[in-house]
Amino acid sequence: MVAYFSDGDTSCVVNGESPNGLNPAHLQLAFLLAALARKAGGNKPIRRVECTFYGNLRVFRKWFTAPILEGLLPHAEKGLMPAAAEESLREHGIVFKAREPKDDKPYEDSITLDVVMEDEGEYFNTSVRGVVTEGIPMVSRLNNFNGLYADLRGTTLFLHYKDRPGIIATIGSALYSNGINIDNIAAPADHATREALAVLKTNKPVSDELLNKIAEEIDAISAFSLNL
Repeated sequence: MVAYFSDGDTSCVVNGESPNGLNPAHLQLAFLLAALARKAGGNKPIRRVECTFYGNLRVFRKWFTAPILEGLLPHAEKGLMPAAAEESLREHGIVFKAREPKDDKPYEDSITLDVVMEDEGEYFNTSVRGVVTEGIPMVSRLNNFNGLYADLRGTTLFLHYKDRPGIIATIGSALYSNGINIDNIAAPADHATREALAVLKTNKPVSDELLNKIAEEIDAISAFSLNL
């Protein structure tokens, strides 16, 4: 009991639950952001994860460890308590750090994940941020692309490409030809790099074959889908 109240050590808790005041939608958000970071990074081996929990979430930060683990490592054990989830991350060779938010960041109750992956000695960084809006967990930023506010539940396509006219029409036409409807879309541009990111929520899953065909047609920098 002393360890629990002084250090937050939950390794001996039996039938533990998330504390009062923590919205389960924020736990789902942590899982979705971690899964997005994994896919956006190309499913490369994960070496480090740094998290920032803003607003009222900072006092609950240890409770996000398990959903982040499950999003990063789909085959990891589910439903672990915070201390056990952090130990599992270490066993998988992942350094896990919860950072203190800067007071000048007006992100309210949001979560930022910065994930470092390694492939053949080269390191890659992926950064995501999300919020819960009207009870719905949403990604608000992926790397340099802000203002997404996309619901990641269901099927979502991500296509990163050089910004130019006609790309959204090409994507929409390819989906239409295969009987797939676009439920929602966000397509912010990064004017510094002249690149854009199309995030499309569809009414049904998109096959890898179709996604690869679309990526080839628009000469995509990267393309992937999430089915959550």
